[in-house]
Amino acid sequence: MQPVLQWGPSAAGGGAYWSVASWYVTSGGQAFHTNLVRVNPGDTLIGVMTLTGQSGSQLSYASEFEGIANTRLPVQNIAELTGCNETLEAYGIDACGNYPDAPLAQFTEINIRTR
Repeated sequence: MQPVLQWGPSAAGGGAYWSVASWYVTSGGQAFHTNLVRVNPGDTLIGVMTLTGQSGSQLSYASEFEGIANTRLPVQNIAELTGCNETLEAYGIDACGNYPDAPLAQFTEINIRTR
């Protein structure tokens, strides 16, 4: 489960632009995602994953981008999520010229907090 910043087309859609969506991929390979929302260079993006409930050993979570409508993906009654990572996903890249014409893509002020 993760909030994703992507460049290029994925199974959720997309193209030669930046977009965000929340994704959940099962261990069996099933993928669920919100619709893509286009974002712009220079936008501040805050991805949030929240534990929303627990029933025995089954947990419920939500993934979203703070302040960006339609990026919330709730997932109920799954095994505990135990890994954390920060990822930029790029699709359809076979040469440097396929990336956006920008000097860099900054990932700054990355924080992992538990509550």
